[in-house]
Amino acid sequence: MILPLLLAAAAAARTQCPATAAEVRGKLDATFAAFQAMDERAYDQRRGDLTEHVACLAERAPPLLARDLHLLESLDRYQRHDNPGALLALRAVLAIDPGYAVSTDLVPEGNEFRGLLAQARRLGSGPPSVLLRPREGEFFVDGLPAAGERPSDRAALVQWVAPTGRVCWTAHLDPVQRLPAGILTEAATGGGLQACIDRQGVFPRPSDEGPVATAPPLPPPDPEPEEESSSLADLLAPVEPLPTEPPPPRWHALAKPTGFSAIGCGAVAGGLLAATLVSRARLLEEAERCAAAEGCGKPSEAVLDDLNSRERRVRALGYGAQSALGLAAGLGVVAVVTVKL
Repeated sequence: MILPLLLAAAAAARTQCPATAAEVRGKLDATFAAFQAMDERAYDQRRGDLTEHVACLAERAPPLLARDLHLLESLDRYQRHDNPGALLALRAVLAIDPGYAVSTDLVPEGNEFRGLLAQARRLGSGPPSVLLRPREGEFFVDGLPAAGERPSDRAALVQWVAPTGRVCWTAHLDPVQRLPAGILTEAATGGGLQACIDRQGVFPRPSDEGPVATAPPLPPPDPEPEEESSSLADLLAPVEPLPTEPPPPRWHALAKPTGFSAIGCGAVAGGLLAATLVSRARLLEEAERCAAAEGCGKPSEAVLDDLNSRERRVRALGYGAQSALGLAAGLGVVAVVTVKL
């Protein structure tokens, strides 16, 4: 992890003491840059350098610096498949900055890490637990005075700060971890603050004996794939969307109107055919009556013109009925083929 459970765990860190908040910010930005570049070798080197500087931090960490340290911790734990640890760090990020949204340059849209961030946002904050008030100075949590309390359901950046502002000890603690016995002893005794400053960077690890206070249980993490890589490229790669059924072709939308048009043309064809039959029957009836009438003789020119006109009308109606019927059949075929494609 980028921040050991106790950031002052190694004597080698003393070579960086004291470190300023600006120096820690510079080391943090360099570590983020290596993470974004997916340069694992540079990332491991820079986070180690960052760890040493934070362990020797001689100034109170501003809240936004604490937020970004928690963010890097959450990313590191996530890409090492420690989702519960990443969730603890993300809850710390949101406790400091409730409206925080991770950049797409850092984590692309659709990545599972964003789901963890949303889960952390839904969980909110739980009740605090008791933190010893030192005889000298004050404990700070994430850059703010602790006032005798520390979070019981998320990670926290804890610092022991002298009245002069000098920091002697900094640790990244999960809620199940206690302060080291040496820190507790020196915080409860006179002169312990100076002793803490003298040995900055070499304090033992915090105790893992159990939670400092009753905290609501974390929800179970989402199941992880059986085979995963711990490379930075896996974290930065967007999650492929689930396959979805492709939308129907645009021409499917023409099926219904075409079908209705075919039905309409069929109705028109039926009407024209009926009119044709009726007109033809009347024409034949008129011709037969004229031929059978007594004294009819040869029809006059006017009668012949009328009969010819009626015959042309019957033929026109017949042709119209045939055309409408053919159009209806064609539209029906088009509608069926459109749906099948």
